[in-house]
Amino acid sequence: MKISSFRPLMFSSGKGHFYSQPFDTISEKEAELLRALPANITQLTLPASVEEAQSVLSRWKGDGTLQRADAETVLAVEQRFSHGGREMVRLGIICLVDVFPVAGDIKPHERTFPGPMKGRYRLMKAISCIPEPIFLITPAEGLTRTIGSAISSSERLLRFEDPAGVENSVFAVTDEAAIAAIREAAAGSDAIVADGHHRLAAVREIAEEASSAGDGRWNRILAYVTEADPQGLLIAGIHRIVRNPPGRSVSAADLAATFDIGPPEGAPDTRALAIYDGAMHMLSLRDGGPIGGSEAPGIVLNELLAGCLGFTSDEIEKSVRYTHDSGEAVAAVDSGAAPFALLMPEWRVESFTEMVSRGELLPQKSTFFFPKVPSGIALHEP
Repeated sequence: MKISSFRPLMFSSGKGHFYSQPFDTISEKEAELLRALPANITQLTLPASVEEAQSVLSRWKGDGTLQRADAETVLAVEQRFSHGGREMVRLGIICLVDVFPVAGDIKPHERTFPGPMKGRYRLMKAISCIPEPIFLITPAEGLTRTIGSAISSSERLLRFEDPAGVENSVFAVTDEAAIAAIREAAAGSDAIVADGHHRLAAVREIAEEASSAGDGRWNRILAYVTEADPQGLLIAGIHRIVRNPPGRSVSAADLAATFDIGPPEGAPDTRALAIYDGAMHMLSLRDGGPIGGSEAPGIVLNELLAGCLGFTSDEIEKSVRYTHDSGEAVAAVDSGAAPFALLMPEWRVESFTEMVSRGELLPQKSTFFFPKVPSGIALHEP
């Protein structure tokens, strides 16, 4: 993986609530509230139209809402949060990463939908800007230690707590020696795409088009990079709210041809796949054993939705809603909005990285990485 410093566009001080969670993790209601704020990144990541995004970006650059850094910079992000009664800290960097020509060092872990990819393609090409970073994890040992050393003598630019209760501190690393040390710590290691598969695919498509005219500005993508450290990286499953496709009904019983469905024994197993249809059930493959643990329950999703329910790829895209909040999934079933929901388990970080390193691709929306890096910290104009 090759990383580079850059001169980011950043919101000027005093702009209030400029940040949000990544565009594809917030609800329509949350997006509406955020877009109503005077200067919030959601006006660019989820605009009413690309024309509106062009107007907003032009206005913010013109009136000083967005200002370009004076020097080549790598932004270090320190995130403090609680999980399971433990206080945890994660360090990462926001930088540029080479993604075109494709060298095989940036490894996606999920398949993509064509619709969302084209949406990101149209937006970024229209505004000539990458408004939020993709999320990369790397096994590069020593990266966290190197970032920690860099921020000890760097200026803290921002400090804020996001709605998920994560305290975010952002430092500007401008010292050339410190940047070189960070670059060296990441060099030679592959990276796994945690979030941002559609943005990566869109930037690569734009880069391929631009390269034919000798323009290499889109060969690098805005990225947040962190070490694959189980002490600071949590990977939850993304739950599926399964609605009836047009003209027919589905139910949890349709899965019984392939899976054993039974009640949980004692407390629900957070590492096994469950289904909720008004009551909680655990799923087990016919050949025995829960779907979970060291292997990925997400691998069987296409079998569940396509094989057992007869869903087409179009029906999967239109009739399945995704959420990382199990309470939201249960509420959708209880309200009658969906006949059932698939509740995905947590992952083991080591198992996830091993699988993706072997080249395995998971179905779309198989993972939820926490904490997210908030959008709005930095933007990049290629």
